Amino acid sequence: ARGASIERTTAEEAQRFCPVIRTSEFVAALYEPDCKDIDTDALLSGYLKALRARGGKLVTNGRVTALARKGGQWTATTPAGSFEAPVVVNAAGGWVQKVAALAGLPYRNVVPFRRTAVVFDPPAGADIRGWPMTFDVAETFYFKPEAGRIMVSPVDMAPSEPCDAQADELEVAIAIDRIETCTTMQVRSVR
Repeated sequence: ARGASIERTTAEEAQRFCPVIRTSEFVAALYEPDCKDIDTDALLSGYLKALRARGGKLVTNGRVTALARKGGQWTATTPAGSFEAPVVVNAAGGWVQKVAALAGLPYRNVVPFRRTAVVFDPPAGADIRGWPMTFDVAETFYFKPEAGRIMVSPVDMAPSEPCDAQADELEVAIAIDRIETCTTMQVRSVR
Protein backbone atom coordinates (compact mmCIF):
# COMPACT_ATOMS: atom_id res chain seq x y z
CA ALA A 1 0.00 0.00 0.00
CA ARG A 2 2.96 2.35 0.62
CA GLY A 3 4.55 1.42 -2.70
CA ALA A 4 7.50 -0.34 -1.09
CA SER A 5 9.51 -2.69 -3.27
CA ILE A 6 9.74 -6.09 -1.57
CA GLU A 7 11.74 -9.13 -2.68
CA ARG A 8 10.66 -12.54 -1.37
CA THR A 9 13.54 -14.97 -0.88
CA THR A 10 14.29 -18.23 0.84
CA ALA A 11 16.02 -18.13 4.22
CA GLU A 12 19.20 -19.36 2.55
CA GLU A 13 19.08 -16.57 -0.06
CA ALA A 14 18.56 -14.03 2.76
CA GLN A 15 22.05 -14.85 4.03
CA ARG A 16 23.50 -12.77 1.18
CA PHE A 17 22.02 -9.71 2.96
CA CYS A 18 22.65 -10.87 6.51
CA PRO A 19 25.00 -13.86 6.75
CA VAL A 20 24.31 -14.59 10.44
CA ILE A 21 20.68 -15.65 9.95
CA ARG A 22 20.11 -19.16 11.28
CA THR A 23 18.29 -20.64 8.28
CA SER A 24 16.82 -23.49 10.33
CA GLU A 25 14.62 -20.94 12.13
CA PHE A 26 12.98 -19.43 9.01
CA VAL A 27 11.24 -20.68 5.88
CA ALA A 28 11.31 -17.45 3.89
CA ALA A 29 12.45 -13.85 4.03
CA LEU A 30 11.33 -10.49 2.72
CA TYR A 31 13.89 -7.89 1.69
CA GLU A 32 13.07 -4.21 1.16
CA PRO A 33 16.03 -2.86 -0.87
CA ASP A 34 14.91 0.80 -0.74
CA CYS A 35 14.53 0.93 3.04
CA LYS A 36 16.96 3.37 4.66
CA ASP A 37 18.11 4.20 8.17
CA ILE A 38 18.66 7.68 9.57
CA ASP A 39 21.97 8.48 11.23
CA THR A 40 20.31 10.36 14.09
CA ASP A 41 23.61 11.58 15.50
CA ALA A 42 24.55 13.16 12.17
CA LEU A 43 21.02 14.56 11.72
CA LEU A 44 20.93 16.19 15.16
CA SER A 45 24.51 17.45 14.79
CA GLY A 46 23.51 19.06 11.49
CA TYR A 47 20.53 20.76 13.11
CA LEU A 48 22.72 22.00 15.96
CA LYS A 49 25.30 23.36 13.53
CA ALA A 50 22.55 25.20 11.60
CA LEU A 51 21.12 26.59 14.85
CA ARG A 52 24.51 27.93 15.92
CA ALA A 53 25.16 29.39 12.46
CA ARG A 54 21.99 31.45 12.89
CA GLY A 55 23.02 32.73 16.31
CA GLY A 56 21.12 30.18 18.37
CA LYS A 57 22.48 28.24 21.30
CA LEU A 58 21.74 24.94 22.99
CA VAL A 59 20.88 25.21 26.67
CA THR A 60 21.15 22.03 28.72
CA ASN A 61 19.96 21.36 32.27
CA GLY A 62 17.10 23.71 31.50
CA ARG A 63 13.96 21.81 32.46
CA VAL A 64 10.95 24.06 31.91
CA THR A 65 9.29 24.79 35.25
CA ALA A 66 6.77 27.39 34.01
CA LEU A 67 5.35 28.63 30.71
CA ALA A 68 3.41 31.87 30.44
CA ARG A 69 2.05 33.81 27.46
CA LYS A 70 1.70 37.59 27.53
CA GLY A 71 1.52 40.14 24.72
CA GLY A 72 2.22 37.60 21.97
CA GLN A 73 5.34 36.26 23.71
CA TRP A 74 5.92 33.06 25.63
CA THR A 75 8.22 33.06 28.63
CA ALA A 76 9.77 29.72 29.56
CA THR A 77 11.20 29.64 33.06
CA THR A 78 14.01 27.14 33.69
CA PRO A 79 16.85 26.65 36.20
CA ALA A 80 19.16 27.90 33.41
CA GLY A 81 17.24 31.19 33.12
CA SER A 82 14.11 32.59 31.46
CA PHE A 83 13.67 32.58 27.70
CA GLU A 84 11.19 34.49 25.53
CA ALA A 85 9.88 33.65 22.07
CA PRO A 86 6.72 34.16 20.02
CA VAL A 87 6.47 30.40 19.38
CA VAL A 88 7.26 27.45 21.65
CA VAL A 89 7.77 24.02 20.08
CA ASN A 90 6.93 21.23 22.49
CA ALA A 91 9.55 18.64 21.56
CA ALA A 92 9.78 17.19 25.05
CA GLY A 93 9.49 13.53 24.06
CA GLY A 94 8.09 11.53 26.97
CA TRP A 95 7.58 14.76 28.90
CA VAL A 96 5.31 16.33 26.24
CA GLN A 97 2.16 16.12 28.44
CA LYS A 98 3.87 17.82 31.37
CA VAL A 99 5.11 20.70 29.19
CA ALA A 100 1.67 21.03 27.55
CA ALA A 101 0.07 21.26 31.01
CA LEU A 102 2.49 24.06 31.97
CA ALA A 103 1.27 25.95 28.88
CA GLY A 104 -2.38 25.33 29.78
CA LEU A 105 -2.95 23.12 26.75
CA PRO A 106 -5.32 20.12 26.70
CA TYR A 107 -4.20 16.49 26.80
CA ARG A 108 -2.77 15.11 23.56
CA ASN A 109 -2.65 11.41 22.79
CA VAL A 110 1.11 11.09 23.26
CA VAL A 111 2.01 8.24 25.61
CA PRO A 112 5.59 7.54 26.70
CA PHE A 113 6.74 3.92 26.45
CA ARG A 114 9.87 2.21 27.69
CA ARG A 115 11.65 0.34 24.91
CA THR A 116 14.56 -1.94 25.66
CA ALA A 117 17.58 -1.92 23.37
CA VAL A 118 21.17 -2.95 23.96
CA VAL A 119 24.27 -3.13 21.79
CA PHE A 120 26.94 -5.80 21.59
CA ASP A 121 30.05 -6.45 19.55
CA PRO A 122 29.52 -8.15 16.18
CA PRO A 123 31.22 -11.42 15.29
CA ALA A 124 34.98 -11.03 14.91
CA GLY A 125 35.93 -10.01 11.38
CA ALA A 126 32.32 -9.40 10.27
CA ASP A 127 31.70 -6.39 8.03
CA ILE A 128 28.26 -5.36 9.30
CA ARG A 129 28.04 -2.00 7.51
CA GLY A 130 25.75 -3.34 4.77
CA TRP A 131 23.52 -5.48 6.96
CA PRO A 132 19.85 -4.48 6.95
CA MET A 133 17.63 -4.00 9.97
CA THR A 134 16.40 -7.55 10.49
CA PHE A 135 13.30 -8.71 12.35
CA ASP A 136 10.93 -11.63 12.47
CA VAL A 137 7.49 -11.30 10.90
CA ALA A 138 5.79 -11.22 14.32
CA GLU A 139 8.15 -8.38 15.32
CA THR A 140 9.22 -10.06 18.57
CA PHE A 141 12.78 -8.76 18.10
CA TYR A 142 14.97 -6.81 15.71
CA PHE A 143 18.65 -6.18 15.25
CA LYS A 144 20.68 -3.81 13.11
CA PRO A 145 24.16 -2.37 12.77
CA GLU A 146 24.63 0.65 15.03
CA ALA A 147 27.89 2.62 15.24
CA GLY A 148 30.05 -0.46 14.57
CA ARG A 149 28.09 -2.72 16.92
CA ILE A 150 24.85 -4.68 16.75
CA MET A 151 21.77 -3.17 18.41
CA VAL A 152 19.05 -5.58 19.45
CA SER A 153 15.59 -4.98 20.90
CA PRO A 154 12.80 -7.36 21.94
CA VAL A 155 10.36 -4.67 20.66
CA ASP A 156 8.80 -4.25 24.08
CA MET A 157 6.46 -1.32 24.67
CA ALA A 158 5.77 -0.81 28.35
CA PRO A 159 3.85 2.35 29.26
CA SER A 160 6.11 4.44 31.47
CA GLU A 161 6.16 7.69 33.32
CA PRO A 162 8.70 10.01 31.69
CA CYS A 163 12.08 9.20 33.17
CA ASP A 164 15.71 8.49 32.36
CA ALA A 165 14.76 4.99 31.22
CA GLN A 166 17.00 2.01 31.87
CA ALA A 167 16.91 -1.29 30.01
CA ASP A 168 14.70 -3.88 31.68
CA GLU A 169 16.83 -6.90 32.68
CA LEU A 170 14.21 -9.48 31.68
CA GLU A 171 13.72 -7.81 28.29
CA VAL A 172 17.51 -7.74 27.77
CA ALA A 173 17.62 -11.48 28.46
CA ILE A 174 14.74 -12.06 26.02
CA ALA A 175 16.53 -10.04 23.31
CA ILE A 176 19.75 -12.01 23.82
CA ASP A 177 17.88 -15.32 23.68
CA ARG A 178 16.17 -14.34 20.43
CA ILE A 179 19.45 -13.22 18.83
CA GLU A 180 21.22 -16.43 19.83
CA THR A 181 18.25 -18.58 18.71
CA CYS A 182 17.62 -16.90 15.36
CA THR A 183 21.19 -16.04 14.36
CA THR A 184 24.64 -17.56 14.68
CA MET A 185 25.79 -14.60 16.80
CA GLN A 186 26.88 -15.01 20.42
CA VAL A 187 26.35 -12.14 22.87
CA ARG A 188 29.36 -12.02 25.20
CA SER A 189 28.49 -8.71 26.88
CA VAL A 190 26.04 -5.86 26.35
CA ARG A 191 26.34 -2.10 26.54
